[in-house]
Amino acid sequence: MKLDAFSSLDPKALKARGLPIVHDLLKAMHARAERVDEEFAEACSRLSKPWQATMLLAHILERFERDEAIPEIVRDFPEIDDRSLIIAALKEIKEPALAKQFQQAEDVIDDDPGTHWKGLGAPDPEHLVRLHKKIFALMSAMDEPFPSAE
Repeated sequence: MKLDAFSSLDPKALKARGLPIVHDLLKAMHARAERVDEEFAEACSRLSKPWQATMLLAHILERFERDEAIPEIVRDFPEIDDRSLIIAALKEIKEPALAKQFQQAEDVIDDDPGTHWKGLGAPDPEHLVRLHKKIFALMSAMDEPFPSAE
């Protein structure tokens, strides 16, 4: 069943869809942002903090799956609040090494990618699988439904 990008879904319905729901909700958020001509992070800012953090993590997962470096991702989040929320969410899901790399990336985002970005690349595929499962667990454990678009 195709997900309606603008409707609400309760956590039980999300869990029943399995791991693909992470990417399905991500597509829904991209569609919402595109509909009102805004950046992804800005569209997420209208969600509750738990959903905002979870969708930002899903967005990061998507970027890692495209093998983007952490500084490249951080650069696309100009708001310090978004960066702080991402770092806090990574710590919350027991990803302190990634959280530290995001903090380090803030210091080198304006530097030459060839020199200071070493060691700040995307995690290996096995790590991405674990991250995907953690994000799915977050979505499944939400106390509130994924909100409909207003």
